[in-house]
Amino acid sequence: ATDWFSRSVGIATRLGIAAGRGREGYAPYATITRIEAMTMAGRLIEALGLAEPLTEEEIEAILGGFSDADKVPEWARKAAAISIKYGIIVGSGGAVRPNDPLTRAQGAAIAARLHDWLSGRM
Repeated sequence: ATDWFSRSVGIATRLGIAAGRGREGYAPYATITRIEAMTMAGRLIEALGLAEPLTEEEIEAILGGFSDADKVPEWARKAAAISIKYGIIVGSGGAVRPNDPLTRAQGAAIAARLHDWLSGRM
């Protein structure tokens, strides 16, 4: 693959940060959802070895602080909880709105929070 993003996607895939969308593959031109962004942020923290292990009870408690926790898919629960625990995701109006599309502003906020959080640990 020679697309400009191929190297980055390959690295993210090898690290377990990005996993694609099943049979669709990575779907690089698709709109990303908030849960996909939360998941990648949490998986990045985990891949860097900076996440403390979470029990199922801790995951439930972290996600349970949001009114739409039941909409977070099983495959994303742990990574989403990690991104929330470390302040990368803060939600809005008591909800995380996992199925909403990620806006550019939200993406920038996640990138800035990740940068600030990682800068304090590395």
